[in-house]
Amino acid sequence: MKAAFGRTVREGGREERGGHWVEGVPWSLSELGGLTSSASSSTSSSTSSSSSSSSSSSSSSSSSSSSSPSSSSSSSSPSTTTAGVIKASGGLTSIFFGGGTPSLTPPHLLRLLLKEIEDLFGVSDGAEVSMEMDPGTFDEERLEAFLACGINRVSVGVQSFNQTLLSAAGRAHNRDEVRAALDLLRKPRKRARLNFSLDLISGLPFQSLEQWEESLREAIAVCPPHISLYDLQVEPGTAFGRWYGKGEGEGNSTHEASSSFSSTSTSSSSSSSLPPSLSSPSPLPPEESTASMYVRASALLQEAGYDHYEVSNYAKPGFQCRHNRVYWEGVPFLALGMGAASYLDWHRFSRPRSLFNYTMWVHELEQEGWRKASGLEEAQKEMSKLQWQLDRLEDLLMVGLRLKEGVELYTLAQQTGMEGGWERGRAAQVVLACEQAVERFISMGAVVLEKGGGGGGSRRTRVVLTDPMGFLLSNEIIAEIFAAVEILFEGWEEGDKGGTEGGRKESTTTTR
Repeated sequence: MKAAFGRTVREGGREERGGHWVEGVPWSLSELGGLTSSASSSTSSSTSSSSSSSSSSSSSSSSSSSSSPSSSSSSSSPSTTTAGVIKASGGLTSIFFGGGTPSLTPPHLLRLLLKEIEDLFGVSDGAEVSMEMDPGTFDEERLEAFLACGINRVSVGVQSFNQTLLSAAGRAHNRDEVRAALDLLRKPRKRARLNFSLDLISGLPFQSLEQWEESLREAIAVCPPHISLYDLQVEPGTAFGRWYGKGEGEGNSTHEASSSFSSTSTSSSSSSSLPPSLSSPSPLPPEESTASMYVRASALLQEAGYDHYEVSNYAKPGFQCRHNRVYWEGVPFLALGMGAASYLDWHRFSRPRSLFNYTMWVHELEQEGWRKASGLEEAQKEMSKLQWQLDRLEDLLMVGLRLKEGVELYTLAQQTGMEGGWERGRAAQVVLACEQAVERFISMGAVVLEKGGGGGGSRRTRVVLTDPMGFLLSNEIIAEIFAAVEILFEGWEEGDKGGTEGGRKESTTTTR
């Protein structure tokens, strides 16, 4: 899960962000109790969990190299399960502490959270237990304390090896702290080698392709089992949004940005002076440059032996992130904490981001139960069966196409309930609509269709986005597919209202 205990670097120092984590822990424990007193859910017997000073649980038993998707219920009414059922089936297979700066959490509080999670859900042997850590927030003693609690995988937010770029991005850590953190993670231990991932960000202010390639080569030299690469997204309301937002009248000046950068510079052996390109309308690299960064990263990392298994993620053999695959495979997961997002009963729900609103929501959860507090009850009343099927199908397409193996269309349609009788015909129409939607991308070399036969006259077609072209165009490709299936579903909806679908009339509501 990606729970958000803490604020961005710009909105508070390390101590402040750590304080938000500490304040949130008791309420996460209360939420845990509220969730388990009502029915939590999963659509299979597998379980995977993620967490951030909170925890998320979903089922998915798999190897660390590539966790296979849990066998999702193919009916339109997902089964429910309690914490006891998850525990009886072997417990959680992954737990993730992320969002904010979880490495600022006192180890004794982390131990308390993990014990509560294990007591309620159970934790399977060999479970992946990850924690996000920022350079400069932990030393050897603190790291060892976290490992003693049960952490066995670390995701370290390096972002860049270039001090100028770290300062320009407003990061709280510096290059020296990056090096110190990586040295600690690579240090030989009595236990097996620590599994860790390294995060880098492209598209930073003033970043050049040469600087990006330099950071990539430094990352490769460290030889982490896993590397995640993200393109900087400027969102309204964030520090970057205020600095570079258009039409807002605030923070658009590069001089203001320069002043902000200077106030956050940290000492390092590398120069922290800003580039002299302040006359530029925006210090952010153009889209063409960030696309080149993506292409170069894919080539360099694969040459170095990393498998580009997902749009933003690379791994050495056997080190794909099990918890991340839960997200991309559409497996349910439970999250706890401020801003944390869960995916249960095919329903995505994010908790309030402020501590006050979150505590109020926890009270509501304890009194009303999960289905009402999460909005699931209301959503089920308002959505027709076809609306639910479309929502589920688009969700599976959106996350599944991020994986290098792509998605098998007929199977996805079946997972929305199109598997029996006359609905098989609708599943076949979904396959055909998706095939037609990606035709122009096939000629561009961005999509590959892998076709095969299936039982009952079904068409087995797997849609795979190519690397790097397909991944770069993924948003456009997915939007085209969505448009095609939405037209299809609109036609069915009209037909069902008139009772004309194949001479059959079905109810437009479903209990899930």
